[in-house]
Amino acid sequence: MRCHAALMQIVEVTAIDGDQVTIDTPLYITHLASLAPQAFFWDGGNLKYAGIENLAIDAQFTDASISMTFCTDCWVKGVQVEHVARGAVSLFYDSHVEVRDSYFHLAEATAPTNYGIEVDDTSASLFENNILDALAAGIIVSWSSNGNVIAYNYSINDSPGSLVLGQTLSNHSVHAFMNLWEGNTVPKYVSDAIWDRRVTRRCSGIASRGTWRRATRAAGAMVPTATGRCAGSLASQLQHHRHVLGEPGVHNGYQAAE
Repeated sequence: MRCHAALMQIVEVTAIDGDQVTIDTPLYITHLASLAPQAFFWDGGNLKYAGIENLAIDAQFTDASISMTFCTDCWVKGVQVEHVARGAVSLFYDSHVEVRDSYFHLAEATAPTNYGIEVDDTSASLFENNILDALAAGIIVSWSSNGNVIAYNYSINDSPGSLVLGQTLSNHSVHAFMNLWEGNTVPKYVSDAIWDRRVTRRCSGIASRGTWRRATRAAGAMVPTATGRCAGSLASQLQHHRHVLGEPGVHNGYQAAE
């Protein structure tokens, strides 16, 4: 598998005139001809205008309580999901999805795959004003998801029972890009450099061109251990090949370490 083949964006074709194709959303990034970019489609297109509102779900520790796959202009609003395994809401190959005003809580365990909202291969979507309670990872944005807004979400009681604070908000997997994280209140934000090594050892999950703004608050947590020290209490973790911007001569307190 080529590393650059994972850099993708989900759009809707609105018109075709000969070899001219019009899409509903501009491309967020230039796809260099030297990398042989490709466009692909599936017959029938995506499901459209489907939503779930004002519903309580006891997931009984099953995966993907709400699954939206190949969905455009779909939504989840005012929904409560408890007893979460992997993904109270799971998104794949979606665009223009909205998940808001909902409550996801009580993960099965402290394992890293107990997610509130799992966002994979999804573009131009909004995740706003959700409460994430007792989960290992509240919102995880991965698999080249792009153009999304993660805003004004609140997380509490993260990674229950663990001495290591999990990734409440997370860029994960291969090359998520052009995502906005705004005004969230969470214990920890992680942008990692991990991709499945069973696929290839030559690629890593480097996120790029993301923005953090308007007092996104990552507070960290002081977790006592048997030695009296604290484990996993970092408020933010930006793994290698990340660039942090600030004002020269003012913001100089950054540290990078293995």
